[in-house]
Amino acid sequence: GGQGHPRPRRAPGMGRPARGSHLFLALYLLLGPAHTLDSPPNDPPCLCAGPVALLISGQSARFCYQASLARAPAGSLPALFAPPGSACRPQVHVYVALSHLPSPSYHTGATAASGRLEAAPLHAGLEPRALSERVCDFYRAQGASACRAAVLGEADMDAANRTAAEAVSRLGAALALTTPARWWRAVSTARNFASKQLRNGRMLYLRHVAFRLALGAAEAPRLFVYAREDAAFFGAPDLRAFAAAACAPGSPPAVAVDGGACAFGGHPPDKAYAANRAGAAVLFGDTLEAHHRALHAWLARALLPEGSPVHLRTPPKGQPLMTEAFLHAALDRAGAVVRKVGMRRVDLRAMRPAGEGRGQEVVYCVPSRYWACLGHRPPGFQSCDEAQGAVRRALSDRARRRAAEVASKGLALGANATGRFQRVVD
Repeated sequence: GGQGHPRPRRAPGMGRPARGSHLFLALYLLLGPAHTLDSPPNDPPCLCAGPVALLISGQSARFCYQASLARAPAGSLPALFAPPGSACRPQVHVYVALSHLPSPSYHTGATAASGRLEAAPLHAGLEPRALSERVCDFYRAQGASACRAAVLGEADMDAANRTAAEAVSRLGAALALTTPARWWRAVSTARNFASKQLRNGRMLYLRHVAFRLALGAAEAPRLFVYAREDAAFFGAPDLRAFAAAACAPGSPPAVAVDGGACAFGGHPPDKAYAANRAGAAVLFGDTLEAHHRALHAWLARALLPEGSPVHLRTPPKGQPLMTEAFLHAALDRAGAVVRKVGMRRVDLRAMRPAGEGRGQEVVYCVPSRYWACLGHRPPGFQSCDEAQGAVRRALSDRARRRAAEVASKGLALGANATGRFQRVVD
């Protein structure tokens, strides 16, 4: 990985990915025990030697990239990943992987009633190629020295899901001494399997694609920062101490998680990470086979009994496919060093007024369930409850103005009618 860390051995029979199993990637890429980190050196000029890779993945319908850096430090991307007080302006390479689907899915908590906010799907009218070009144009204008964006349509995502299901079933069957079909039927009895396997499986695949795009770069990054497509930064992530140690020669897999956001099932959120090369490989998989093995490990958790060892145990509240718990267990198995840092980001939703307010401009806000975990008010952002209150006030003001206009017109009509009647009498 260019950092003195030995490459992991390939599993037996693991070679080049099967032809046709990931045609999309070929087109786009061309391509143990616990450890401790050494103390970081004093006042490093940059976070790590070489470029910083910013990985972004998710659904195009909620990719709020134009709002993601609106409150970031001056200079945007280079300043975002420069140590505070340092004159360093690192090269930032951006790698984006998006699904471009006709029916996106995500939680909004909105209804279609007047006075409420509803989801405002973004980029629906753009073709994948046009969207990828627009995205990279934006990031280059913000200071990125390189950018690659992969936008996958419904056919691409369906093909990737079928390939993954076949590979995972074979892996599961081989370990359980059964057939792929029987193994798949057994694991599919897990709670919410159908929706979780499809939605979260797509999520994990897109992260893998973004990481593989970065690995195909001419100059390999040593620091990887991952953010979901709905992330917006309000300050520079606190990565100085972590990066200085994680990028040192001989460092074990190292991952920084967001300590300033909501935890899920007692586990750190999986929406933002920073990692060295080895840590990113644990999170995202550096080959298609590694990604499929990770998917198998994730789905197989649904078959584990409650009495399994703590690092394998099914999460609480009957959610065996919780990705936060799975990724935490994967890092634990890899002997990765995990540190909590302040990522200084929020989750944005693009919303618009429903009902009578439909047609107004898009409002960006932070879902209230995430807002409550921040513990402070990030400058320049609002919760969706606050945004909804503003919409209701605007609708009330509009209704009062309409009522006043109707009343004024009524008085004017009455006065005109009285005048005409008086002239007739005269």
